[in-house]
Amino acid sequence: MLFPSSTPARRLPGNAQTTAPEPRTNTAGAGGLCLGSPALTRLAVLAPGVVTEVFGEPGSGKTTLGLHAAASAEQAGAAAVFLDAEHAVFGPYAAALGVEKSVLIQPERGQGGVAAAIVQARRIRASLVVVDTLAALYPEALDEPAFQRLAVGGLRALCRLGVPVLVLNQTRVSGRLAMDASAGGRVVRRFASVRLELVVDSIASDRRSQLGSCRVVKSPLALPGERVRFRLWFGKGISRTLSKEEGFLDEI
Repeated sequence: MLFPSSTPARRLPGNAQTTAPEPRTNTAGAGGLCLGSPALTRLAVLAPGVVTEVFGEPGSGKTTLGLHAAASAEQAGAAAVFLDAEHAVFGPYAAALGVEKSVLIQPERGQGGVAAAIVQARRIRASLVVVDTLAALYPEALDEPAFQRLAVGGLRALCRLGVPVLVLNQTRVSGRLAMDASAGGRVVRRFASVRLELVVDSIASDRRSQLGSCRVVKSPLALPGERVRFRLWFGKGISRTLSKEEGFLDEI
């Protein structure tokens, strides 16, 4: 089982935290993998060899979306490599979202984590690599240009695996204008073929869920600015059924 509850908060660089599944054929196919919700799939899919960037503020649902994508890879008959640079993945929560066979890597340094992710992805024939988050992957970078060089180099190496690369990233605001900014700046924005922004719209009065939006910044499947609203249930994940009357995903 992935991410057992006894998993320590930190491990040695690139140490896989689970027993890998038996090697199997990559079943993602040319059409790519689902982001974890049918409603979000009309905005973008996770295509082989392509970087999809999902960015947003803390608590907007980035890690949850990454876990849903890993569960989607498992449902397709394969598994994912989850590169947890934030050291924020909680085992029971991942299991509740249906993640059971994927490999978790919690690196101390980014370059070691990317190398370990490549080794593990080849070993288990993974159909997806998730990076959570790009901003936390290279803490040794002393300035933005150095971070950009490290980030793009790591993403290029992951793309050579020929599987979808889902990059979770943090919002960066410069002055009074956000300009769809995320860690890595213009270089990473250009490198990513798909960019989606997660926004928290409101939190339910009972504190059991929150309403959020997924906004398209760049995607071959949707126009820039197109949005899908969703409900994220704390401890359960993003809802999977769409309420046409209310215009967002309503029930898990």
